[in-house]
Amino acid sequence: MDSSYPEEKVPTYRPINQPPTYSNQASQKIVILPTDIDLTIHQHRSRKLRAAIVLISAAFWVAYIISISVTEHRSSGVSSSCNGLKSLENLTASILEWPVPSDVNIDDCTNMIQDPTTASNYLRRHFSSSAVFELPLSSEKLFLLSRGASAGSVKIVQSDRVGISGRNNAKVHVVARYRHASVLSQVRLCAISRHGDQRGIGIFSPQSLAGWKFGIHYDITVHLPPAVASSPLQIKHFETDLPLFVHNIGMLADTAHFDQLSLKGSMVQINVGSLSAKNAHIETTNAKIEGTFYTSSALELTTTNAPIKVYVGLTNHPNTQATRLAMRTTNAAVTARMSLSSTARMGGQFKVTGFTTIGPLYLAFVDAPVGSGLLLNAQTSFAPATVDLHSTYEGEFRLATSSKQAIVSVDNSVMDPAGRGRRRAVELQQGGQSHAAGSVSWSPQGRRMGSVYVETSSAAIMLRV
Repeated sequence: MDSSYPEEKVPTYRPINQPPTYSNQASQKIVILPTDIDLTIHQHRSRKLRAAIVLISAAFWVAYIISISVTEHRSSGVSSSCNGLKSLENLTASILEWPVPSDVNIDDCTNMIQDPTTASNYLRRHFSSSAVFELPLSSEKLFLLSRGASAGSVKIVQSDRVGISGRNNAKVHVVARYRHASVLSQVRLCAISRHGDQRGIGIFSPQSLAGWKFGIHYDITVHLPPAVASSPLQIKHFETDLPLFVHNIGMLADTAHFDQLSLKGSMVQINVGSLSAKNAHIETTNAKIEGTFYTSSALELTTTNAPIKVYVGLTNHPNTQATRLAMRTTNAAVTARMSLSSTARMGGQFKVTGFTTIGPLYLAFVDAPVGSGLLLNAQTSFAPATVDLHSTYEGEFRLATSSKQAIVSVDNSVMDPAGRGRRRAVELQQGGQSHAAGSVSWSPQGRRMGSVYVETSSAAIMLRV
């Protein structure tokens, strides 16, 4: 040891009630024995520790008993929850609650039939089970519902011949695919209903089944019966509320008609071959909407962070409100081709809105009746906007952007769509490079028949008339 550093002094202790010991030897070793006071302190601390452990254990069991009581209280009505036991490896059975909406009644839960031959690698899920339901078309509403850790696909098709379900029922075929046979007992596939003659199918899964390992993939196919002679099949109201279920709709427009239709997904796309509905609401998030739609009253298409790409036929009846089309997304393109028609062959009122942000907007009116009125509001930002109007359009227009051009392109060779030899009047007022306004008409009163407004920012606008 370096002599420049003083030697560290080790404190010495003496037993109680003994005189101090003096020694000149610094290296002398002293053995300390526990005294009565030390033992008393140790015993006191041990008793406090045991008391704390008892209190913590008691609090845990009280909380557990309360949670069981609440669960049992919630399960007292079948309309609000469906409870059972879940088997967990290396753990005792615990009571679960399936996330059934409070307005839904559980009519019957089925046991799916496992196919013993399904040792396939479809999505790496080696087992499959299936069940079949029938929904009466006479119901005020037919609906499909899922809650919890459910995902898959839903397909709506129409049969070309009458099956065993007859003409008055829709057949719903559900196939579940999974990797572990034990998970099937933890989900509920049920015939459900709501007040007011609403009949449907519900899939309810605990959130603990989320993920690739324990998740179940469902394939739902709705088989509609065929049309009668040349008359489309009439369905009063059909609704899906299936988050994480891809929607694939067949070519239904010519053979089935929905008075009310609602398709709702989340995080998955909605693909429509073709469909016809008086009123339709199509909604998803973070996924595209694509297809062909026909409506005689109102159509809403809503998503986020994904494109809308559609062809839409809008039909208006005389002496009714305007037939409406609303399209909305964010951070993606809206592309729509529209055909406007009237049951009176001429006239008709139409209202179209298209909104997005940071995505291009392209709207084209490929057909429209003579004498019809159109109200159009089209907006985006930081992306170009283009609108092509049909030659029958009459009314005002306004364009607004920033930093870029607002361009109006006029086709002077267009002929009178009414076949009466009229000449079209086009007026244009250029409000600087980024703004434009004007009107187009085939008659003096035509300037007040319609209105078109197109807006973007930091990008160009093109209006073709």
